Amino acid sequence: MIPLIQHEISTASNLLTHDEVSDVLLIAQSAPGPIAVNTAVMVGYKALGTRGALATGLGVILPSFLVILSIALWFMPYTDLPQVVSAFRGILGLVVSLIVFAAWKVSLHHINWFLVLGTLAWLSLMIFVQVNPYLIVLLSGASGLLYGPLSRRARRGESKE
Repeated sequence: MIPLIQHEISTASNLLTHDEVSDVLLIAQSAPGPIAVNTAVMVGYKALGTRGALATGLGVILPSFLVILSIALWFMPYTDLPQVVSAFRGILGLVVSLIVFAAWKVSLHHINWFLVLGTLAWLSLMIFVQVNPYLIVLLSGASGLLYGPLSRRARRGESKE
């Protein structure tokens, strides 16, 4: 989903630059709710203000909602079949792969030691210490706020030499 969003916003429609899309996606991922909706609302707001945000939000939510509602009503009698249960267990691996792939694509343009160390630290805290993911979002935001000025100061120091 994320590579498709990046392509449509930056390459196909030229609404935002590739860096702006990456920034929007990073913010959209930290906000509660589906990334497609968050991204659509942010892009709609940037393009047309509040009306754009409302239109893009509804444009993303309504079609999916109506399709899923129709499928759910049709699918209900078959949910207990062993073949259906097994198929969904197999699909779980694909879902994990798609999430990892999306993270990889987004990180390609922002890869640095801070990102790598931060990712390992946050994953370790969630997996081994079982820190609440919401707390991790707050901590990662705070670390980014600290890292930003430090990295800019370091770059200014390098350019003076």
